[in-house]
Amino acid sequence: MNQRNVIRYLIRKVLSIHKNETIEDGLARKQKQILRKLPHKEYTESQLREDLVDIGIMKGDTVIVHSSWRGMYALSSSPYSFLDILLDAIGDDGTIVLPCYGSKDEIFDPNNTKSSVGILSEILRNRPGSIRSVFPKFSMVAYGKNAGNIIREHEKSKYQFDIYSPYYIATHTYNAKILLVGMGKTTHKISVFHCATYMNKDTIPFYQSCFLKKCTLPIVKDGKRIEFDFIDRTEGVRNNKRAFLRLFKKVPRKNIIHPGYSLVLFNALDAYDIAYDFCSNGGKLYKY
Repeated sequence: MNQRNVIRYLIRKVLSIHKNETIEDGLARKQKQILRKLPHKEYTESQLREDLVDIGIMKGDTVIVHSSWRGMYALSSSPYSFLDILLDAIGDDGTIVLPCYGSKDEIFDPNNTKSSVGILSEILRNRPGSIRSVFPKFSMVAYGKNAGNIIREHEKSKYQFDIYSPYYIATHTYNAKILLVGMGKTTHKISVFHCATYMNKDTIPFYQSCFLKKCTLPIVKDGKRIEFDFIDRTEGVRNNKRAFLRLFKKVPRKNIIHPGYSLVLFNALDAYDIAYDFCSNGGKLYKY
């Protein structure tokens, strides 16, 4: 183990960073644990209902949700009630979609593997009528009118954000909106950007070099273990967080931001188009 890895190991141990967390995410988690104990204004479920409408959630919407529930500590509601309120806001013709991948250390079983990306996705996974995609990385779960159409193509994917991915289909077929819950005003975790990078791989040499890793992982499908072949990012290719942040600032969006309570909504296709143009004109959302 080199010196840098030793330092990272010690930092993670001293700060009790969870196994599936980055150090950055672990520090953010601890910060929110402290802030929620300090005096703060509380927001009611009635306020949440009004705010969802004010930022642009409408009946019939397809909404991709990214969340950090710890960041909603000022909301006087449970994550179960939050999902109920959001589902009520989009109505019977709407659909919600969340990332729902499991731990990389276990065989992925769409029916049984717990979500490792937050309580909202785990609650939705267990909701009767929800559908989870069959893919060993970045599986997603959906509930609502178009859940099946958005989710079921994912097992055809060669890469988790290609044209068969729930993210791409929700964005391009159902004009999805992306709702950031408890994540603050800005973030580098904008998954729709990954769809745009992959769509540039056939024309831009840099992005051709970013998707060269061939992988095979075991998954469970229809109760049977099978080997699933897919493409992943080339070893050493990481998100260029600064580029993600700069690009996200260009995406038109509506914000409601308060300490311990934040909602950000934007059109997924707007973000995709901005990222696609950035990549096709020489911009680099990844780095080695």
